[in-house]
Amino acid sequence: MMAMLKVPGFNDSASIGKTFNWSREDAMRTSIIFPKTVNVQRDVNDFHDQCHYYDRGAERYEELRMMPLQEAIEAVKNETAELVKCTKWEYDKDVMKNTIVTEWNLVCADNFKRAHAHLFYSFGYLFGCVLGGFASDRFGRKPTVIGFGILSSMFGMFLPYSTYYPMFLMVRFLGAVCNEAADLAAYVLCMEVTGMRYRAMIGSLLQAPWALGYAMLALIAYFCKSWQQIQLITAGLHTAAVLMVCVLPESPRWLIVNNRVEEAERYIRRACRDPPFPFNIFHVNRSALPCDLELVKHAEQRKWVKQDRRANIFTMLKSRVLCFRTIVVCIVWIATALVYYGLVIALSDQSAPGRVLFSGNFFVNNAIAGAIELPTLIGCVYLMRFGRKNSQMFTLMFSSLFIVIAMGAMQQKYHIIALVCLLFGKIFIQGSFNILYIFTSELYPTVIRNSAVGINSMIARFGSGVSSYIAILSDVTLPIVPMIIFSIFSLFAGVLVLFLPETRDRPLPDTLQDAVTFLQSDIKYQCYGFAFEKPSNSTMAHDDNDDDSQQAVAANEREEQASFGDIPADLANRSRKSSAISANTRRIRPQEENVAAAPSRDR
Repeated sequence: MMAMLKVPGFNDSASIGKTFNWSREDAMRTSIIFPKTVNVQRDVNDFHDQCHYYDRGAERYEELRMMPLQEAIEAVKNETAELVKCTKWEYDKDVMKNTIVTEWNLVCADNFKRAHAHLFYSFGYLFGCVLGGFASDRFGRKPTVIGFGILSSMFGMFLPYSTYYPMFLMVRFLGAVCNEAADLAAYVLCMEVTGMRYRAMIGSLLQAPWALGYAMLALIAYFCKSWQQIQLITAGLHTAAVLMVCVLPESPRWLIVNNRVEEAERYIRRACRDPPFPFNIFHVNRSALPCDLELVKHAEQRKWVKQDRRANIFTMLKSRVLCFRTIVVCIVWIATALVYYGLVIALSDQSAPGRVLFSGNFFVNNAIAGAIELPTLIGCVYLMRFGRKNSQMFTLMFSSLFIVIAMGAMQQKYHIIALVCLLFGKIFIQGSFNILYIFTSELYPTVIRNSAVGINSMIARFGSGVSSYIAILSDVTLPIVPMIIFSIFSLFAGVLVLFLPETRDRPLPDTLQDAVTFLQSDIKYQCYGFAFEKPSNSTMAHDDNDDDSQQAVAANEREEQASFGDIPADLANRSRKSSAISANTRRIRPQEENVAAAPSRDR
């Protein structure tokens, strides 16, 4: 709302000699009036300038204050006066009492600074992905979640006490760094302790708190209506969540890869015991661990430990196959993040009073926009039964399709249809985001999984950071301009998914070589049991007694070695030999001596 400090009679209801009552609306009608076409987002006949007023001088205003409103308007109709920028504003507080816009007057010339808040948070996510990825691969999943989670809560508690906007942006940036580092490590931890059969379901359930929090945020805002109070409540909830992480175990996969074998065995065997429930959901053979949970130790790991070497993201990029795969995944992440956050911001902006698309209660509209993501997660579980690759393409392309339909409806003034299509576009892009997290975690090996997912998520923050600026383009252009950009990116990402391998019903790769071979061709491998040195051979597509099959195996191995590029031999020549736990490190229980080392169904 425009500040009319020098509009005739705005601050005075009485003057010397005669009283003239000028209402606030009357005063605003004397400001500069533009036709509606200047700002098509406003559902009004005229658009009043909210950033300038006429400086007619103190003496002239004293004269105008002595006149009735209509007489004053006629008196200044043919006058010329200097246009001056407003320095103070009065805001409509019917929806929210206090926001960062009202706190630091992020309007008029500073209107673009609103997007800085999302940009800095996205950049914080960017650095958090890198920092959290490397910290998680180096120090473990659980310590990373707890350490960065505590820091994130501290920054969240401090944020409402920011005294100026740059300080707010910096604290928000640091909070985002810690928050993303903790979230990413927690996600990878959950995926690594989940069996192949349940990865799609667990991966989708992990996104449910996001949708639930989205909807609950509208409820919190309805009662608080102040950004400081909202921030303190959410930071408190985050602190409670971090404390609950303390009861979780470390990832056995990470422990094995880092040569902490006995600790991994303890966690795995504890998981195989009866759960503390009155019923047993899963049936586990407690006489021997399943081969999928077998403690794998490849030949060159001893050399890593001896030389204090570790596989990292740069080692992975030496493979032509993995390098190309990473480039494609990064582009898909950027496009998905850009479209998702862009639609979230655009839909939230359209919920503001006076906007074109949404009508009704602001808080209800945003709660619905968050709640519709919950059934999306259930749909993703079913959709991924047809494969990660197919479901990823399906969601991206249908998101683009619904955005295009929404653009046509907006042009034809079918606002309800446009709203419904935008919501469907948001549903599909949310599904794509959910699938992409699962898909990416399955594409990379255990030794660098957290770093790889972190790098891709980091790259995606470029898209989410730019999305806020694209979304507010509707303030200065047509509403369909941001939608055109979102639809193009979504369609392009859907096409790129064609170049990625399918990961459904494939075991999680543990080594760099696995990431190439497991997701490229069906090969023969060996699976060792805990109590035996002799392997049990499992052939997925070949027969050891068939010369042609043996030649095919040799050809596959040569192809895999060639595709692995220039990775050093000591890092690329991996075997699936087990067992990290041997008779020297543990006692074999008598009932285990007669247990056959059956091949894993997952492999």
